Amino acid sequence: MIIETDNNERLKEYTCFKEIYLKRLDVSAKELKRIFGMGNGKYTTMVKQVKEETGYIRSNRNGVILVKVKT
Repeated sequence: MIIETDNNERLKEYTCFKEIYLKRLDVSAKELKRIFGMGNGKYTTMVKQVKEETGYIRSNRNGVILVKVKT
């Protein structure tokens, strides 16, 4: 079964995801997946998109922090 979504819906979902991913470091990856109802593949795709757009990713080395990715 194929479920079609329009571009606006995807854009809204991505925008919400990006805001939470970058600003709410207390929300874990597991919680983000649960909130947005996504699996590992969709989560990874969203993170890559945020990385390409903003240049930041999360790092869990010494607590959760944002890291600027060298480009």
